[in-house]
Amino acid sequence: MNTIVSSFNYGRDGDLVNDSGKVIQDLTKNVALFPDPNPTVAELIKATEEYKVALYNAKGKDTVLVSIKNDKRAVLRAMLAQEAEYVKSVANGDRTMLLASGFTLARSKGEVATLKPIEKLMVNTETPEQAVLRVTRVKGAKAYVYQYTTSADGSGSQWVSKTVTEPLCVLSGLQPGVKHSFRVIAIGPGDQAVYSPIVSRFIQ
Repeated sequence: MNTIVSSFNYGRDGDLVNDSGKVIQDLTKNVALFPDPNPTVAELIKATEEYKVALYNAKGKDTVLVSIKNDKRAVLRAMLAQEAEYVKSVANGDRTMLLASGFTLARSKGEVATLKPIEKLMVNTETPEQAVLRVTRVKGAKAYVYQYTTSADGSGSQWVSKTVTEPLCVLSGLQPGVKHSFRVIAIGPGDQAVYSPIVSRFIQ
């Protein structure tokens, strides 16, 4: 059965921004399929922007600003839930139409989610003998393998690895004054693996 997953009702605050943005993007692109969205795309954009501002303002942990952020989050979640009902009524179970709405669908039995590629690897080497590696969270990834090598072209087999469950990792004890090459591998279900681009930096 083709069912929209209400992933916008849980998860990290930043994920809600991404979820809403995807719905806005796809509803705008597929207006012929969904001509009268309820709420309107303009209303979703407004609610998303207000939530993004409140989320930024709440970074300092001020209790009033955090409460405002939570209120804006609740409003956006309620609007997405209402939009999901509209999409389901129009699509009437058509999986292609549901996918075109930007909402996440429940996987069919036995279906394995495909990991999206890692498009960018951020490497910070401001701290001596250390590198901080960060990638955008890969949906469906169970773990991240952070690797580095000192081979000249970054393609040598002597990769040193560290496996964690978060999209950020600190690698310490690196050789100062030596060029290191870094990459990240996201590991998903069914032995899936996607690689980041290789980024090279000199260590302080």
